[in-house]
Amino acid sequence: MRQIKLNFVDPNHLSILLQDQGFKSEILYLKPQLLTGGKSIGLTDPIQEHSSFDTEVVVLTIFARAMKRLIFPESEHDVMFMNPFANTFKGGLILWDTTMVLVEIQIT
Repeated sequence: MRQIKLNFVDPNHLSILLQDQGFKSEILYLKPQLLTGGKSIGLTDPIQEHSSFDTEVVVLTIFARAMKRLIFPESEHDVMFMNPFANTFKGGLILWDTTMVLVEIQIT
């Protein structure tokens, strides 16, 4: 099982996500735990067969879709991986075509 920590630049973004019942049910299997005064969330990937790369892509994809739907629905820009190149670690999420870092990820 891999441990994941997502650090949110704006803690309000995490708060908004966790108020949405649909989103909360989508991440329930990851056993979310609020960390660092509401600015970070800890998750556990229960799927043994996932590599670190698989875990990162799955988790960030869930968060990117939810952030676009709940936080940036009116934006013409998508929420995307910081490093969009194939077969590389993604590092976190940004708002496309801006320099706004939204989430940084750590996997152990």
